[in-house]
Amino acid sequence: MEIVTGTNRDTWNSFVAEAGGSFLQSWQWGEFKRHQGWRVLRLMACKGREPHGAMQVLMRVAPLAGAFFLRGGGTCAAAGRLERRRRAAPGVTG
Repeated sequence: MEIVTGTNRDTWNSFVAEAGGSFLQSWQWGEFKRHQGWRVLRLMACKGREPHGAMQVLMRVAPLAGAFFLRGGGTCAAAGRLERRRRAAPGVTG
């Protein structure tokens, strides 16, 4: 597994959507926050060229403190598969 920086909007959004990730992990949300003065760090865990996990970290430095946010949690492929199974068969837990 290799950790890489997410640099492609379409790849990022496709993975987040397929894995059942939050809108707060979408590329657009990060860009919205960037325009409000936040730094955005997008990280993907990849095996070969296939993403298996992603997280978008928002960072902001204030005069007396800094802040790091991981809104909406990270996203992983296994969680997306589980969420699709739950939608297909209510009551399935694993």
